[in-house]
Amino acid sequence: MVETENLIATKKESKNEEPSRHQFKTWYEYFFSVNNLCIGLTNFIIFPAKVHEYRGGAFLIAYFCMLIVIGYPAHYLESIIGQYHRSSLMLFMIRCAPILQGFDCYQFFDEKCPDLRSGHIVFKGVCVNETDLPTEGIQSAEEQYLHSVVHKSVKSHMSFSNFDSGMACSIFIIWLSIAFIQLRAGNKTTPLIYVPTVIIFLICPFFFFRALHLDGATI
Repeated sequence: MVETENLIATKKESKNEEPSRHQFKTWYEYFFSVNNLCIGLTNFIIFPAKVHEYRGGAFLIAYFCMLIVIGYPAHYLESIIGQYHRSSLMLFMIRCAPILQGFDCYQFFDEKCPDLRSGHIVFKGVCVNETDLPTEGIQSAEEQYLHSVVHKSVKSHMSFSNFDSGMACSIFIIWLSIAFIQLRAGNKTTPLIYVPTVIIFLICPFFFFRALHLDGATI
């Protein structure tokens, strides 16, 4: 009987001495813990090591660039969505992106007149019947911006609206330089292999800064 009481008392003491729930102290501790559950830290570490082992070092540049530029933000975005998915849409948008707090006002003013189709007598002087509006030749605001601003602005040699000789020469020179580098490198490990890998990822920032010069483009 005494041994049973001692055993029960020992169990109670062990329960009271249980550590509290672990709290993450730093952001990287949380990041690596979640990554370990999602993909496993072994894959996260072994993959670059295997790439380097088989002389694919050029791919590591793209790997780490995409990890930093896209991987980390996407990971935290999914964490935010998982944290606030039970909230309303506007509360979710305000918490994720406080700059969009006025988005609900935009939606309110962008909506059509609520009594547009009912023909209520109160709104007769304000609203018009939808059947009286012309249906042909009407363009949305997006289509007008596309034709009047974007298509008129892209007149350089990197234009995507038309395939001109300047764009053809640029693409031909890029592919010619890549072929020359690959032929010169052969099976040897040479720094020239890094050039075609890096040049591809330099094109995206080029398009981004070029898009900022379009009429009406703002950050």
